[in-house]
Amino acid sequence: MRAFAGLGHAARCMQVVLSTDKSLEAEASDVVGGVYQLMADYETAQQWHQRALDMAEQTGCVKKQTRAYGNLGATYEALGNYERALVFQEQHLSMAAQTNNLVAKTVAYGSLGRIHHALGNYTQAVMYLQEGEEFNDHVKTSAPLSSLF
Repeated sequence: MRAFAGLGHAARCMQVVLSTDKSLEAEASDVVGGVYQLMADYETAQQWHQRALDMAEQTGCVKKQTRAYGNLGATYEALGNYERALVFQEQHLSMAAQTNNLVAKTVAYGSLGRIHHALGNYTQAVMYLQEGEEFNDHVKTSAPLSSLF
């Protein structure tokens, strides 16, 4: 029982820290959204990823915004809402391009390819998937491992 009391205290401490650090709150919200996504609770995942995006926009952290856009796109894709997924993945790609984040660009191109395939836009799907493959090859051959994380 004592261990559970400690967990309650830790949770309260975490709430205090998160309420004062929006950047950390954005990251934590994205992680929680990812857990819900793994559990296939996509509506709850979407809410947490949206919260992460809101916090990231408040702090101006482009890296966290980029990740949140990608996660929202993936969540809407899992829900079968491909039009909405497309909007978020296009924003994901745009922000990844602004910062020249090759890994995020590769992921965004792959996601856009899958979404266009699901929508029956096969020509666009092939274009995005080929573009993603080119970035993937570039990441594998030129990026030091530390830059991937």
